[in-house]
Amino acid sequence: MEKEHFLRLISKYQDGTATPNERRLVEEYYRRLSARGGLDVPPEQEQQLEQAMLRNILAQIEQPEREQKVRRLSVRWAAAAVLLVFITAGGYLLLKKESREQRLTRRIERIVPGGNKAVLTLADGTRIALDDKRTNAIPQQSGTRILQPASGQLVYSLVKRSARPAQGRPGTEPWNTLVTPAGGQYALQLPDGTAVLLDAASSIRYPVAFTGSKRMVEVTGQAYFKVTHNTHQPFSVMVKGQTIEDLGTEFNINAYDNEPFISTTLLEGSIRLDYLKERRVLKPGQQARTRTGMKGIGISVADTEEVTAWKNGYFRFNDEELESVMRKIARWYNVEVLYKEAITGAAFSGKISRYKNIGQVLKVLSATQAVHFKIEGRRIMVSR
Repeated sequence: MEKEHFLRLISKYQDGTATPNERRLVEEYYRRLSARGGLDVPPEQEQQLEQAMLRNILAQIEQPEREQKVRRLSVRWAAAAVLLVFITAGGYLLLKKESREQRLTRRIERIVPGGNKAVLTLADGTRIALDDKRTNAIPQQSGTRILQPASGQLVYSLVKRSARPAQGRPGTEPWNTLVTPAGGQYALQLPDGTAVLLDAASSIRYPVAFTGSKRMVEVTGQAYFKVTHNTHQPFSVMVKGQTIEDLGTEFNINAYDNEPFISTTLLEGSIRLDYLKERRVLKPGQQARTRTGMKGIGISVADTEEVTAWKNGYFRFNDEELESVMRKIARWYNVEVLYKEAITGAAFSGKISRYKNIGQVLKVLSATQAVHFKIEGRRIMVSR
């Protein structure tokens, strides 16, 4: 675009006389500036253009009082032009010396928060991708219908009673598996009415109907359960060699491979946990921890708000170590975290929505001055 033509368009954009097509052209040009990192002109012309634009914008804002009614629209466009320079051009014309935080935010605009995403694998191996949109009809299995009543939700509904006796062998029904990727979560209602919410990078394997003497599912990653209690058909969760049995319950399981412990936190009711040769019953507000090589089950008082923050749509850190914080961020935003050096002693407290731009989350952490971040593609480089 010719410099003179560009300046004429900017002037018309400012005084409100630009046509809709001309306005779109100016806005698109600014977007291209941001992507290219600047104007393809010699430095002296670039500086002249900056000065000319600034003079034109300021001139519109400083119109005499008597012209306010006539120029009200032009001032509005002038303000919009200033805002456009700050936001769309990445500070190229007026904020060349942008701050570290501004550079960080501009570079990671394409890293978006997680959402409703999962893959359902049926008993015959059929894989169905699930997201915010309704999926085509899912085949009925063993008298069980699979519905999607709302965004991000899968519901199993028994449409006819199984011919098998209530005390039949467990595991005789077909099993399905629901898997969420990094950056995904999904809600599931099992055929008995039990509600499950899967966090990112997690899975649950379950029968399409509970017809035996027990109800049993298998879990990896993190899941929140609200169990429909049935004393005649106990509900159990299998996770990495331990069994969690419902006694009338809401509980959270965190069993990611890269976490130091398998943590089971009871919110309501009661659960019994079997690990190795030990059996413990939890009370509401307690957390059980186990890990490989650990001889028994550790019980402590839990920060239940922190534990369930993920299912309520936010991050909550309570004097939490940097590595733990970054593991949560990596799973939800589907990014890789690399450390340039060992960082010890850095702990963080606070609360922020999981649906914020990742730049806002990292800005909160870097405000402590204890750590800095650099983005390279989908990698977050962490340094002192």
